[in-house]
Amino acid sequence: RVLCTAAHRGRATADLLLRVRPAMCGLLGVTPVASIRACADACRALGADLGQLGLRVESALLLGVAPDREEAEIATRALGEIAHWISDCTTFAGNLLIGPSGSDDNHSSPLAPPLDESGHDESYKEKRAAIATVFCAELLPIAAASTPDALLPAARAAAAIVVRCARASVLDASGATQADCSETRAALAAIGARPGVRGSAVLFGADGLGLEGPRLACSLLAAVCGGQPAWMIGELAAGLWALMHAVGSEVFGGWLLAGAASELWPRPEQEAEQRLAFIRELVSQKASTNRTHFKAQLKQLRGGKAKGEAGTPPVERGGNKLGLTGAGGRRPQAPLVGGGGGVGLGVVRGGGELSLHDTP
Repeated sequence: RVLCTAAHRGRATADLLLRVRPAMCGLLGVTPVASIRACADACRALGADLGQLGLRVESALLLGVAPDREEAEIATRALGEIAHWISDCTTFAGNLLIGPSGSDDNHSSPLAPPLDESGHDESYKEKRAAIATVFCAELLPIAAASTPDALLPAARAAAAIVVRCARASVLDASGATQADCSETRAALAAIGARPGVRGSAVLFGADGLGLEGPRLACSLLAAVCGGQPAWMIGELAAGLWALMHAVGSEVFGGWLLAGAASELWPRPEQEAEQRLAFIRELVSQKASTNRTHFKAQLKQLRGGKAKGEAGTPPVERGGNKLGLTGAGGRRPQAPLVGGGGGVGLGVVRGGGELSLHDTP
């Protein structure tokens, strides 16, 4: 981190990355959390310099002027090294959290049912949780904000990792601890991030979290409906609220409609009209501008006020061992969508499918 901060724009940036990245990636299996955090630190420290180099090259091209050859070479090489570093961290996190298919090379969703944890001890679960947290809560938002071009190549696998964390369920919700919920909290931290306009376009775009939009939204709804303990409802509601305002209520409503017309919906016993009524109310102007009303709709989907919702999880001896960030009761804030951001929904019967259309 010190070296990255000291290496200002110029050839030193590319040379530093060329030397540091292979060593840090080699340490992924030994000190994974520190290695992934180092990648995030490098993105933060070098992002501004790389961005300035890239903007100068882009501006020259737009003006029809040949860009400075040395600057173009430095920008290309440095961004390439950062992209490789992010990809290595993503592959490592994906292999641990999703499995060998986490790279999603065949352009299909690599998501499988939550991994069987019965054969692993608590230290293994804590390791998974810590890696999920540092990857989702630290690396993804910083990379999206400072080096979005470098994040893009790994965005597909990153989206799968976030969705997998959101789907992490607790076998015994009544006796769940903070550690049991930390993977889901990691996903909530990524969703609640504010990486800026350009970073948001990458993080939530069609090649990022937007790729798995219906799965992500429905995974969080499934967590509300019992996949997570009742005392997590407030954090889950805040995450869904942040997601809706990050992508817009119309896109968010489309994701929910796609999920409602598939096996992703967490309440399979509900009729199509019930599903649509819930979605219509969740993305209405009232819900999109009133967090309390939004949360109340989620409680209704769950089946009413849940027992233990006002309680707190058991306090783990030794404090927070996982170094969680963005959880701990902090709810991600998001700007309200102008004009309420609501979108009208209606029932359309066509081949038994649900569809979205504007209503007066």
